[in-house]
Amino acid sequence: MIILYFSIMAVMRVIQTTCNKKVSNLLRSDKTNLHFLAYQNLVSAVAAIVLVLIGGFYGFDMPTFIIGFFMGLSITAAVITSFESLKSSSILLVYMISNASIILPTVLGIFLFGEQVSLFQWLGVVMFLISSVFIVKSSQQATSSLTVKSILFLLAVFISNGIIMILQKYFAIEYPKGNIALFNFAAYFTNAVLFYIIVGFLALKKKQMPQRLGKPLLINGALLSLAIFIIGQLVTLCARTISSAVLFTVSGGISLIVAALVSSLVFKEKFNINSLLGLITSLAAIVILSVF
Repeated sequence: MIILYFSIMAVMRVIQTTCNKKVSNLLRSDKTNLHFLAYQNLVSAVAAIVLVLIGGFYGFDMPTFIIGFFMGLSITAAVITSFESLKSSSILLVYMISNASIILPTVLGIFLFGEQVSLFQWLGVVMFLISSVFIVKSSQQATSSLTVKSILFLLAVFISNGIIMILQKYFAIEYPKGNIALFNFAAYFTNAVLFYIIVGFLALKKKQMPQRLGKPLLINGALLSLAIFIIGQLVTLCARTISSAVLFTVSGGISLIVAALVSSLVFKEKFNINSLLGLITSLAAIVILSVF
């Protein structure tokens, strides 16, 4: 069953990566970005509540909504700090810092959840981080000089993404019979509300209605939202039985591999030696964590 879940995640990563690329070419301003993010999270929240209706009404307890609420806050923080980091850092540097955040649930999982991390599993985590470095080097995009402010934002990206994974693991372990769809609904709905509040505030400040999202953005955004929701659902489900070191490293490795293949095969981006090394080390990390 776990293999099936990771296979579905891989398919969803293809949809996510493809739609992300298309959406990035359609978004033209920070204000439109925020409007799109509000819409995207609203669609994910709708998908979650539909699954709640299908799966049955259970798990309506305060901890589910509280943990989901804080996960929503963490997602909002991760997105906003990523946007701010991109103003002074390269896209791939921010991407690498985001991937490196798997260190937080891996280390804290030892103390919070009593997880055992073997030497080979640590090797797998390190190889995954190395693969991220290769992916960064595969781009010719220059990295802007870092300032204290940009370093602080990158640190916030690292922490907020790590907290998201920790909260997923915490809910899965502490509430093994909890309603994961309801938990994700609380997170996505919180996120959507926060982004719509920000969009509304900016509209009032500038006395200008937010720009309507075009049909291509709405379609790709809906597909992207569904893919993200399904991935989040499966990751939290897997967190009940798989250690943080294995789960988040394998999930991140799949994401890196899919991103490299989609960029090369679908968008015809050049596949150089660093891309190949990143792909090989990601595969090696997944194999090591799967076997050991």
